[in-house]
Amino acid sequence: MKMTYSVLIVDDMEAIRKMIKRFPFWGESSGFIIKAEAKDGEEALKLFEEETFDIVISDIRMPIIDGIELIKELKVISPDTITILLTDYAEFSFAKEGIKYGVFDYLVKPVEKEALKNALMKAHKILEYRQAQLTFFYPQTYVIDASKKISMGDNKGIEEIIAIEESIKLSNSDNQGKITTLLEKVEDDIKKMVNEEHSWLKKFLGEKNKYKLDLWLIYVIEQLNNFSAVNSKNQYINNVARYLLENIEEGVSMNDLAEKLYLSKNYLGELFKQETGESIGEFFNKAKVYRAVVLLLESDLKLNEIAFSLGFNNIEYFTKIFKKIMGVTPHNYRMKNSK
Repeated sequence: MKMTYSVLIVDDMEAIRKMIKRFPFWGESSGFIIKAEAKDGEEALKLFEEETFDIVISDIRMPIIDGIELIKELKVISPDTITILLTDYAEFSFAKEGIKYGVFDYLVKPVEKEALKNALMKAHKILEYRQAQLTFFYPQTYVIDASKKISMGDNKGIEEIIAIEESIKLSNSDNQGKITTLLEKVEDDIKKMVNEEHSWLKKFLGEKNKYKLDLWLIYVIEQLNNFSAVNSKNQYINNVARYLLENIEEGVSMNDLAEKLYLSKNYLGELFKQETGESIGEFFNKAKVYRAVVLLLESDLKLNEIAFSLGFNNIEYFTKIFKKIMGVTPHNYRMKNSK
């Protein structure tokens, strides 16, 4: 499968962004896909908090944070990102400052289709070379094996990842840049594979999704152990647990589950209890409480709003269930832990 690279367009003029997006060469055939756009450098940097981009195409003159300031920041937080700046003829003296920050290319506005295409093709060669280097030195098989163990809630996966990281450091001790790049790839790949296996996890990790790999792994293992039914060898149990977690804020009933799995309600309930030691209702309430913990700490929703969003029509019952599982009331939990 051909490698595709992500592009971020940054320009305060929507018409310019639309014009660039309308060029016919975007897509898997060229190897470049526009993943996002921003109206200024500040918005672009916020996007980099969530993900990285292989290419940034940015105007120079923008409000708040201009193109030069943007590439200065990217040099620190994402040094491998290739930057292409858009400039007017009158801005060339200003644009020269970008050279010392590693600007890959300059294009004169209005941007011509062929000029941008040629710049992207040159960038593509660099990105392909980097990818080939990474592939050669990257222990892909071991990373996949470790991620499978993590997805099963197995702590041995963490031990394997530590071993992979140490191996990378030893084998590339003369090249700190390569070490950094490879370790970042390990982190990105592990997170991607585990999240693909357990799409429900993000709702229960909240801000912990942004943690570095070592801390992130600890919380992932914790959640997988909280909801071990998601890795049950019994496919019915597995499906029920995952469905409930993925639809934690939806009104899911036993009838819904029974119809989805083509089983009677009574048989499904007995099977789940026998396999996990808890009823489906107990499992679902526990999941709601752990989701409530995230909402209590990371949102401004009132207690009754959180309760109703999770299907509790009675705030007293929600409080009772929450206290039973967490040991304190939702109000006290928020007061104690919000800082």
